[in-house]
Amino acid sequence: MVIVPIPATARFNVLTGRRFGRWTVLGWSGRRHRSYIVWVCRCDCGREADVHSTNLLKGHSQSCGCRTRLSTSHQHISQSPEYAVWQGMISRCHRRSAKSFPDYGGRGIYVCERWRFGQEGIGGFLCFLADMGERPSPKHSIDRIDNDGPYDTANCEWKTRQDNNQNRRNTKMVIYRGESMPLTKACELAGLPYNQVCTRITRGWSFERALGTPL
Repeated sequence: MVIVPIPATARFNVLTGRRFGRWTVLGWSGRRHRSYIVWVCRCDCGREADVHSTNLLKGHSQSCGCRTRLSTSHQHISQSPEYAVWQGMISRCHRRSAKSFPDYGGRGIYVCERWRFGQEGIGGFLCFLADMGERPSPKHSIDRIDNDGPYDTANCEWKTRQDNNQNRRNTKMVIYRGESMPLTKACELAGLPYNQVCTRITRGWSFERALGTPL
């Protein structure tokens, strides 16, 4: 694992030296995505791994999976909701027969080797579970921060559908009345439902027509 010196001008929360469960943060990996930082951590069992800052701070990842490997039976693994998420993730990225493969594997989205094949004697699913932690609730699903990036610890987090919808809306920027703004705000100013405007645009309407035509 590579540890990179933290710049004096860094504006993120430095976690070096802190403990999270069985993890001890050794330093920064040099990897970041927006406000998400990836830290080099060492488990009490001696294994080192890169862990997403969100998973550390929210308690989703507390070890490398060594305890899980010893205490989790095969039956528990196969019946857990996290296992179903893991299977679906691999299927849509690496099985050409999967219905959703064209939208994932077909456009270059992949599951990292650690989650797919495992590492240092720990199976792929247990590595995934150690990095992501248990699903916080039945409403949560795995989400990629960068929609064009892979499934790995630096690019994934648990999110609800409401969180995902809000993120998509906030990042869809448009020019309306001479001002750059989220599409949701433009819809509010035009007095039109957001979903209706999106449907119009999907059907090939111009942005001006979609916002300028009354219901």
